[in-house]
Amino acid sequence: MARDDPNYLLFVVSFILAFCLGVLPLSGIWVYLRPEMISLVMFYWTLRHPAHFGIIVAWVVGLFWDVLVGSALGVHALALGLQSYLVLTMIQRLQLYPALQQSFVVFIIVGIVMMLYRWIGGFISHPASDMTYMLAALTSAMLWPLVRMVLNRFDR
Repeated sequence: MARDDPNYLLFVVSFILAFCLGVLPLSGIWVYLRPEMISLVMFYWTLRHPAHFGIIVAWVVGLFWDVLVGSALGVHALALGLQSYLVLTMIQRLQLYPALQQSFVVFIIVGIVMMLYRWIGGFISHPASDMTYMLAALTSAMLWPLVRMVLNRFDR
């Protein structure tokens, strides 16, 4: 396997684990603090192997996510596609940033994705009345260095 070839088995396993963590039942404040694991894993794979995991792969993963959680078909696909586009537009800078600066970018991009979910959700059924959903972007940013370190260790 060449140095730039991704580990496809790790890709599949990381998303299965992220999907499991994404549907894990939580209660209380933990519902709002749940990090967007699927977004974090997609962020990693787009950043690490942009030639293999771009907008189309993110869109397909988003469709799987839509089917898994039973949301309107295409909501998560659109959001993950937008996330991958944003990562790809600034990939050269992002790859040079240390983990803490990348965490700030993760907060911004996951925040945009969360706002897009709420915006589309407001059109479909239930508008958001507060900004508590942005706590997920904050916890995702705090968890990013750990996700990056774990996936980097296995993606060799």
